[in-house]
Amino acid sequence: MKKLFIVLVAVILVIGMGACGNKTQEEVDPNIGIWQAVTVEDGDYSYEAKDAGFGDFTVELKSGGKCTVTLDGQNYNGTWKLEGNSLTLKAGLLTVTGMIENDRMKIENLYDLGLNVILFMNGAKPSGSTDSGGSEPTSGNLGSELSWWNGEFYGYWQVSSATGQFADWEGGVWDCYAVINVDSDATATMYVWDDEIDMATAKMSIDLGGGVASMGSARSEGGEAFRTPLKGGDWIILPTYEGYEDYFGNIFPDDYMELDATTDTDDGYVDYKIVLRPWGILWNDLPEDMRPPYYDSWYVDSGNYQLPSMLEAIRGTTIYDGEKEAHIHSALN
Repeated sequence: MKKLFIVLVAVILVIGMGACGNKTQEEVDPNIGIWQAVTVEDGDYSYEAKDAGFGDFTVELKSGGKCTVTLDGQNYNGTWKLEGNSLTLKAGLLTVTGMIENDRMKIENLYDLGLNVILFMNGAKPSGSTDSGGSEPTSGNLGSELSWWNGEFYGYWQVSSATGQFADWEGGVWDCYAVINVDSDATATMYVWDDEIDMATAKMSIDLGGGVASMGSARSEGGEAFRTPLKGGDWIILPTYEGYEDYFGNIFPDDYMELDATTDTDDGYVDYKIVLRPWGILWNDLPEDMRPPYYDSWYVDSGNYQLPSMLEAIRGTTIYDGEKEAHIHSALN
């Protein structure tokens, strides 16, 4: 009986060793390896991960449920778990969920900002992948005219007169920033802010047949400016082309939009002008007194205008801290 027991144990050990050997050679988890971020989905936008401002983003899944996440130049060790296609990662203070499906990892809602990050093993997209990594909206082809409106803008705003709660602004000029999110039905959300305040979140309609240039015109249909409701037509934007001359003989440059408006409340009013041009354009075709106050130092001399994304240029500054980033996403989605 004792000999029989020893034989049975030996057989079990041999079978067990064989099973372990087969698993090592034939059943290694295909998800183990280094996954590299390729694309970021930001609402209706999709752009390359290298333009997102958080450096190389990689997830290394290791055996035994261990992992290392590299983000913002820092390595964080942690754990991972895959249940079906559902992925959970915990590394440092970062806890994220997502999925792995068809050789594609998706990290959802990174930093609770609505950013979805698409990763592939070693950064290599499998053939047939539809992840373009481009900057065009994922909602479809807007066409060249609508696409002009869709994106990031930099410029300045100034106040000609102001009373009451706005009185301290009179005569001031400040750099400002805008992001416009355009839908295929020619409606848009326009968010404008400066270094200190959220200026406006405007609901806009775009008329490709109006205006003076091929991109048409835009008018407000709702939203608010300086915490005051915007009504239909309170904002009218007429982008210009190079050499355009208005009724008063003023000559305007290309890709230039100027908005004159008034916000009137029971506690005072403010007459203001907002001037914007698409991110990355040089303003050398305008005299110095028609450029943003920090155009030379922040925009040109620093080389920020050469960055593919305005949001990347201002990320991490007081202009675009975490709270501001969250507000931008909530305003545009």
